[in-house]
Amino acid sequence: MKKFLALILALVMCFSLVACGGGNDDAAQADDGATKIKIGMVTDTGGINDQSFNQSTWEGLSALSTDEFEIAHLVSETEADYDTNIQTFIDDGYDLVLCTGFALAEATRKAAEANLDQKFAIIDYNSNADLPNVCCLMFAQEQASYLVGIAAGMMTESNVIGYVQGMVFPTMNLF
Repeated sequence: MKKFLALILALVMCFSLVACGGGNDDAAQADDGATKIKIGMVTDTGGINDQSFNQSTWEGLSALSTDEFEIAHLVSETEADYDTNIQTFIDDGYDLVLCTGFALAEATRKAAEANLDQKFAIIDYNSNADLPNVCCLMFAQEQASYLVGIAAGMMTESNVIGYVQGMVFPTMNLF
């Protein structure tokens, strides 16, 4: 629940970028004539049901009011899909392109540099923070990992605990 609330708060901060940005003639219209904010989510290769960033991001976006937001996602089957999926949302006039995970960092940077009027957000990567049109959503996950380690240490009967890391990457190494 805390991750969900943190994601929603982070998205609200990113939406402020959209709200302050220029108008979009292609923006979706709500039933009452108001302009909907269009948010396009690009997954990494983990897919939409990865039980991690992709899934929790999509669940958070899906909880948004459909009266105010139009949301969609594109699943990246391979890394080669990142650029194409991001460009699809740009071409379709989305207000915010949300990229889930550090694996999309280079594709996000390239698209942000080429499309300075487009708003982007990327989860779990902050080296794109120098770009004025990119909002980087970082979490202090190492704090939660620390607490999990304490709980594991208190529960062990053998005084031995283990940790399996999915991949070697600076953010993952913090766990």
